[in-house]
Amino acid sequence: MSDMYNDWGFVENPFQTTPLEADEAGRTLLIGREKELRKIQNRLKTYPKMPCLEGANGVGKTSLVNVAAYNCFKNYIDGTDSTLIIPCRRAFQLTPNMNLDDFEFNVLYEVAQTLIERGAYIKDVGIRMDGKASLDRWLNSPFYASWQGTLSAFSIGGGQAPNESSGFSKSGLRKIVEGWLSAIFPQASDGALICLIDNLELLQTSDEAKQAIEQLRDRLFNIPGLRWVLCGANGIILSLASSPRLEGYVSTPVIDVPNVEENFAPEIFDSRVKAFRYPPSSIGGKQPEFYLPITKERFEKLYEVLNFNLRNLLNRADSYSTWIIDEGVKPSSDEEKNAFFDQWLSMEANSVLQAVQGQITPAAWRVFEKAVELGGRFSPGQHQEFGYDTPQALRPNVLQLEKVDLLSSARDDTDQRRKTVYVTSKGHLARYARTLKP
Repeated sequence: MSDMYNDWGFVENPFQTTPLEADEAGRTLLIGREKELRKIQNRLKTYPKMPCLEGANGVGKTSLVNVAAYNCFKNYIDGTDSTLIIPCRRAFQLTPNMNLDDFEFNVLYEVAQTLIERGAYIKDVGIRMDGKASLDRWLNSPFYASWQGTLSAFSIGGGQAPNESSGFSKSGLRKIVEGWLSAIFPQASDGALICLIDNLELLQTSDEAKQAIEQLRDRLFNIPGLRWVLCGANGIILSLASSPRLEGYVSTPVIDVPNVEENFAPEIFDSRVKAFRYPPSSIGGKQPEFYLPITKERFEKLYEVLNFNLRNLLNRADSYSTWIIDEGVKPSSDEEKNAFFDQWLSMEANSVLQAVQGQITPAAWRVFEKAVELGGRFSPGQHQEFGYDTPQALRPNVLQLEKVDLLSSARDDTDQRRKTVYVTSKGHLARYARTLKP
């Protein structure tokens, strides 16, 4: 069944918000991140310390880790680096009350599948085995082919997790995985398979995060040949880095992941058009025409309105495209496209503002405007910048803004210093609507 993007000349939605994969497509679509990539790639080779990334939700931390690991993998394949870094095929998440036995089993399963898939790729590219005895032991292991069929037989809906049954024990899987890893990476300097624990802020408090990560230290972090990356928002990673039990495991300083700079927005637009367009036709080699209702100029404007959050940008660009279809119009010239976009953005922003305006006091609006002025993020400890003597005096206004979803905060009762309040996507739209008022 065709969707609007197919009709417009795209294989897939160019504004999709899923994290970039550890592959060539992901590398092509990651724009404006050279500095962060260099930091992560350097740390991926440092054993046993785990690279840690802290940044706002939607800033692209998962994509960064995936592409950094893939860059290292490709450098090995191309012969420009002697350290083999293998990106795991999926990221992992910890949630409150999660069964860590199941988590460990799922990790080992995905590691095994990754080794099978990446092994097939290495064979396909014809990499020479001279001087690579560890690769030879892995790829010619008697378990390699037999476990390929065994693992695939035990995946369930969507391939997200394995089923447990007789003949497929946790201990047996662990033994196979550890055997492969020790064959591929006999020394720490040989490299590692990279696993990512993402969205650690889902654990809600720094104490929960510390307890979970500290337990995994003994279960998974000490397996030779596995290296881990931790990602989170709202100060949760900074708190983990201070844990005495994780000293020597966590790489410091923590990598701060800022928003991609505004000047990269046009390049992001172009890269997505190029990546998701239909390829040239096999008849005549001509590429079909494409259409988007948003111009590069307005794409950049939307990025600015949403305070340079990439996920929010892509999500709203998709919403605008859907609105165009719903309206039954197809603006053709850039002037027409810009006029329709401005109409839509004004409607979106004003609808947010009208829904909350009667519920916000003048004092709370002043707090909101100051929050925007501070870059859209602040902590209660900055209360004096808002004109209040204590965090407690500031709090009622913050609560009022949270109630209508203009602000959101990470509630961490165990570590108030790490508490972070930020302006939401709705908040930035409301701010834009307020600038439109005479």
